[in-house]
Amino acid sequence: MITQNITSISESIIDTVGNTPLVKLNNVLDDSHFNLFGKLEAANPAGSIKDRTSLYIIEQALASGTIKKGDTVIESSSGNMAVGLAQACLYYGLKLIVVVDPKLNSHTEKILRTYGVRIEHVTVPKKNGGYLAARLERVQQLLDQIPNSYWSNQYGNQNNPLTHHETMSELMDSLHGKLDYLFVATSTCGTLMGCADYIHENHLNTKIIAVDAVGSVLFGGPPLKRLIPGHGAGVPSQFL
Repeated sequence: MITQNITSISESIIDTVGNTPLVKLNNVLDDSHFNLFGKLEAANPAGSIKDRTSLYIIEQALASGTIKKGDTVIESSSGNMAVGLAQACLYYGLKLIVVVDPKLNSHTEKILRTYGVRIEHVTVPKKNGGYLAARLERVQQLLDQIPNSYWSNQYGNQNNPLTHHETMSELMDSLHGKLDYLFVATSTCGTLMGCADYIHENHLNTKIIAVDAVGSVLFGGPPLKRLIPGHGAGVPSQFL
């Protein structure tokens, strides 16, 4: 039977977020003195590490009574966070409005519409902060207009970095506590700082390498056009 090797059955799609595979990348480095591993966050049900962030933020907001079933969640996103939120909001009976810009992938937009997400487009970048600043301005306008609305705020919600204590725990369990370097792509820097906090709190020797984009302002560079939507940022991170 095709299911003969399945050891457990999840009760819902939400239960499959996290515990992603860790794969040894044998054909990347010529130097056999190094072991290189990849954490396959694309194996999350909505396709990215933002599944973790979105689910944790929503569940914490529900648990605290900040939101309830039927309320409206609002977020600015270039793609992955929006899809993760769409999945979580549909499961928990929440409405979702996502503010996007022209860089949004058309396939991602189709996915969001399939989830029943309301999509708000901004078309003019702000002089300081680009499209991200324009999206955040629109988020504030929507919050003022819509009763019982909640900004999940991936850019400043402390549950973003807290999510990734669990990500680091998975890594350290898989590698028996032996991890020399961790490479993390930048965006909101929630993943980066969540992993860094875990390393600090557990007195680990792991060094973190932030992988930023040319044109990102996160580490003091000038704002320029970036090639990959969601990589780097046009405004400083609130987590750094």
